[in-house]
Amino acid sequence: MAPAAIDAMPGDRIGIRRPLVPVADTRSRGKADLPLNDATPRSEVDPDTGSPGATT
Repeated sequence: MAPAAIDAMPGDRIGIRRPLVPVADTRSRGKADLPLNDATPRSEVDPDTGSPGATT
């Protein structure tokens, strides 16, 4: 949860029994950081049309 949301809405007020934890820095995370989603296909852009594509 966002830190501001945790401060504004305590878990006991909304009935959540698990501890509320603020989110970490997500902007620096990449695809390889995800344990079950580490496939990184090669992406290409057609220079003539500009359309993207991915190959595995």
